[in-house]
Amino acid sequence: MQIWASPPVVKLVASGRHQSARSFSRHDHPFYELGIVLSGQCDWRLGGRQRLGLQAGEAILLKPKTLHHEEIRPGNWARLAWVGFDFDGAPPEWAQRAVATEEDFPEIANYFEILAREHHRADLPSQVRVGLAVQSILLLVARRAEGSRQQSVLSRPTRTGSDLNPRQVDRVESAAHYFRTNLSNALSIAQVAAYHSLCPAHFSSLFRRYHLVSPRRFVRQARLERVAELLQSSDLALKEIVAQCGFVDAAHLCKAFKQERGMTPRLFRTRSLTRIN
Repeated sequence: MQIWASPPVVKLVASGRHQSARSFSRHDHPFYELGIVLSGQCDWRLGGRQRLGLQAGEAILLKPKTLHHEEIRPGNWARLAWVGFDFDGAPPEWAQRAVATEEDFPEIANYFEILAREHHRADLPSQVRVGLAVQSILLLVARRAEGSRQQSVLSRPTRTGSDLNPRQVDRVESAAHYFRTNLSNALSIAQVAAYHSLCPAHFSSLFRRYHLVSPRRFVRQARLERVAELLQSSDLALKEIVAQCGFVDAAHLCKAFKQERGMTPRLFRTRSLTRIN
């Protein structure tokens, strides 16, 4: 699993401007930490021996339990930002080394501004924006680290004939990824559009031009695809599938599923088991 592929559990958000000769105390975290130099320059000291000098626009991902400290050399200064988060998968190959974010730096810096503004707020919209910002940061840094600027790795390659520019593609792919990984939640098209600084109508237009369906239709199809997967691969009761896939109740699910598949969930499961046997 890619490090950006699941909604993160954010543990730490910090930022600040630090003067020359500032050395942070050695420490580690039980979670991943991504640090970035927003301006100036700073050294990351890993394990007491390794020194990585980072310039403005460079980031570094530290694995959990990595003993480290940041150090600003005499005569220098830096504005730094950090985000810590949990991730259950294997660390990416580019962890523990400097990553130049290059053309993506302004967008990444903007996401860190969103984190600084929203992370202390407890309301659901703010927490959604925080999660999406962290996923977007990780996606952009990973893409730079892996040397792939030609296609978004969130989902599928850019559609042939799409007239969207790369930033618009990233936005609609990011939104699609969020929809797919949050099917059990009450998904707000307007909130996702606002997060990307777009009005709902413009966001829906971009989304439809790329994915060929409206955001609402996309979510409905994603939920029904997940229902079909669970009916085929699990023995979950229908009410449990309802909860996992974001339907109001069993009647709502059954009606939508029959409209899409031409049969009830019960009949679909029976026929799937028959084919397997």
